[in-house]
Amino acid sequence: MSLQEFQLLQLKSQLEGVRFLLSVTTTNQQDLMKRPPTGKWSPHEQICHLARVQDIFFARFEKIINERISPKLERYSAESDPEWNAIKQKSTQASLEYAFMRRKELIDYLSGIKPGDVRKKGIHPALGELTLETWIEFFLAHEGFHIYRLISLLQYR
Repeated sequence: MSLQEFQLLQLKSQLEGVRFLLSVTTTNQQDLMKRPPTGKWSPHEQICHLARVQDIFFARFEKIINERISPKLERYSAESDPEWNAIKQKSTQASLEYAFMRRKELIDYLSGIKPGDVRKKGIHPALGELTLETWIEFFLAHEGFHIYRLISLLQYR
């Protein structure tokens, strides 16, 4: 069993919605930096998070594939990530381009895995033991949530 075609298709297309969204909304960098009244992440921070999780999940996927025994994977928290502040300092466009660059690398990597690799497992502290295939689904769902938050933030500006 290899990576499902629909997963590769979603990996190839899901981030495109962000590029399109930014192209049809009239927002400048200053507007993208503004947090909503709730104090939650700004559109800029949502995009930076989308960029950063490319690295986080790529590293998780590599670990699952390369380790003999199912690895224990740490829960991610942007606030405790030493790279988080650095990526937030980039422009929104630079963060988005970084996300696309890393996504292409991730797709290339996952396209070349062995058929049995999708059954390898990684252990999440809250979710338990998940196959690589399920980890990819989790990644896409997580990313989808942040894209939804971005849409919500931009439509009310």
